[in-house]
Amino acid sequence: LFIPVFGFALVCAFLQKSALILRLALLILSGRTQKREKVVAYFFYGTAAWMLVIFVLALFGIEGSLYSVGAFRHSADEMRCTFGFMHPNGFAFFWIKLVIMGLYLYGKKMKLWVRGLVFIAGLIPLVMAMTKAGIAFYVLFSLISLYAALDKDDDRACKVLYYGGGAAMIFEILFILTLGLIPYPQEHVGDVRNLWDLMNEVTTGRLQKARDVLTSGMPTLMGQRGVDAVNEIGFVDSLYREGIIFVVIYCVILFILLHRLYKEKNKHAIILLLCFTFYAIAESYLPYANKNAIWLLMIGMAGSQDDHSEHPTLSS
Repeated sequence: LFIPVFGFALVCAFLQKSALILRLALLILSGRTQKREKVVAYFFYGTAAWMLVIFVLALFGIEGSLYSVGAFRHSADEMRCTFGFMHPNGFAFFWIKLVIMGLYLYGKKMKLWVRGLVFIAGLIPLVMAMTKAGIAFYVLFSLISLYAALDKDDDRACKVLYYGGGAAMIFEILFILTLGLIPYPQEHVGDVRNLWDLMNEVTTGRLQKARDVLTSGMPTLMGQRGVDAVNEIGFVDSLYREGIIFVVIYCVILFILLHRLYKEKNKHAIILLLCFTFYAIAESYLPYANKNAIWLLMIGMAGSQDDHSEHPTLSS
């Protein structure tokens, strides 16, 4: 596998003038025999520490700000909490990522009332950041996670997540990638008149922007540098930046991983996979190993499976 994977990654690096896919190749191939949960634990604690440093620097006025004032997606200026990040959506993404990875690592040992408190506490900073798409996704993630906790039959829960989540993934990917082909109704800015308007409003205009990009011109097979038509939706952004071949490979990987995790009966890993796939409608992070935790699920694929009885810690 080294030759084709690195061959493809090197061609991408040359054409895109970016080492993103090369980094992914290094991560996946070097981590093929490592313990998946220990690697995710490194990313979890590393992200938490990094976010804490950013918050402290902003709190004492050393670097960054605790809030930002701007028009954002509205005509009037408004104040949103950023907690040291440059944009509230940037904070929201890493905050949600932290909660999802925490559930993956510790969800099996977490009591239901503790899980409920974590979800409620996790919602408060998102409300302060006033990120509509982030809040909508976080509520969806919480509902999926609560179902997995309430259903004590792990086999049945995994089956529901596998078939239901897989069908939802297929719908989302096909829906996004056909936005430029199917004649949807015209957008009514600030006025919800149909289902399209409602979905576009919930995603704060992202679907319409993706549609504009997809109708502006065809993406290339291998991607290109300096693409003007960038988009917040992950699948659309990568389609133009990293190319059609990369997005096809990524989609194949998603469903291979989903099937593998279903065979492992690892419902919290399935939730992680589903949540990061669904959140790709709000953020463009597909080729980033430090942002897209789906790549971490490929850790240990050639070695032994995770020992779920082991409780990961920072010392791991």
